[in-house]
Amino acid sequence: VRDLSLVLDRSRTWAELQQVVRESAGDRLHEVAYLDTFRGGNLPEDKQSVHFSMTFRHPERTLTGEEVDLSIRAVVAACSERLGAVLRT
Repeated sequence: VRDLSLVLDRSRTWAELQQVVRESAGDRLHEVAYLDTFRGGNLPEDKQSVHFSMTFRHPERTLTGEEVDLSIRAVVAACSERLGAVLRT
């Protein structure tokens, strides 16, 4: 299980983000779940931080950390390219 927080425009919906995650994470993604949205604080007025969880599985063996990291990098890259999202640090 890995959690991510991505900063993206407020106009973007969870449905859009979830679709990009599912399409880019690969076949090892078992589940993606919305956790929360943060607005305000140190974020610009037109931005939001969406926090979500991803569960990865393989039917026959335990996944390595490297395999999951590859999927996470693919998700972050796709969300950046398609939604203008950046990883919240």
